[in-house]
Amino acid sequence: MSRLCDMLDVQDLTTKSDVGSIEGTSWSLSSAKTGHGVMQLMSEDLDTLWQSDGSQPHMVNIHFPRRTPVTHVSIYLDCHRDDSYTPTKILVKAGSHPYDLVDVRYREFLEPQGWFHFVLAPQADMEAEEFEASPGSAQATQALHPIDIFVLQICILGNHLNGKDTHIRCIKIFGPPGPSAFSLRHSKSMEAPLFTERLVQQGMKTEAFRRQVERVGYERAVAQLQRIMKQNSHKALESTSSSSSSSTAQRSLMTLSQTLR
Repeated sequence: MSRLCDMLDVQDLTTKSDVGSIEGTSWSLSSAKTGHGVMQLMSEDLDTLWQSDGSQPHMVNIHFPRRTPVTHVSIYLDCHRDDSYTPTKILVKAGSHPYDLVDVRYREFLEPQGWFHFVLAPQADMEAEEFEASPGSAQATQALHPIDIFVLQICILGNHLNGKDTHIRCIKIFGPPGPSAFSLRHSKSMEAPLFTERLVQQGMKTEAFRRQVERVGYERAVAQLQRIMKQNSHKALESTSSSSSSSTAQRSLMTLSQTLR
């Protein structure tokens, strides 16, 4: 089950699922400038954005193909770049039909910068989600309980400096972790020792390793090599791309040379 602290890393899908992108889900906007619509809003490129083109309130509507458990909504706001286009009053509604939506979570911001989160299930003490989810908070490990819905609506009720139109750079809709999240965690735990061993085998062929054997002996040099490569293998497995893993392997060997020189 997801916890409050799991909200903070929007890229980590081992603790939650991205229900906003499941097959059959449809997104629509109350208005949009050409080239600044749904595609840009769902993109992970934070240099792109949705820009509204109409009167307030501005709305994002998400329709799920079936009743879907949703734990929280994460929204990226950038007051530094968007100035008066930045939302400062946001209301999230949810329901089973566009005509029976109820208010679920309302938040106000002052010059917001970064990811902001909206917990959908009622909380006993609804402080700012970012505060409650921080490592030092007593609520950080509190479970995130989902609500089952067909329709989600995000309403922009006000902007910084009373701006008219709005900019949002990314919205993500999350639910509880599914079977794929378990498979991802399991596969990474299985891959890590194998990847570490491969890095160790590569490292033992380097001149830096041979010099270290002459200095401290074979067994100690191997132990040092294993420690260095284990640290770097975990960094590589944070990404699923083979090119990233390959570049991390090269960096690991460079680290070895620098550490054992």
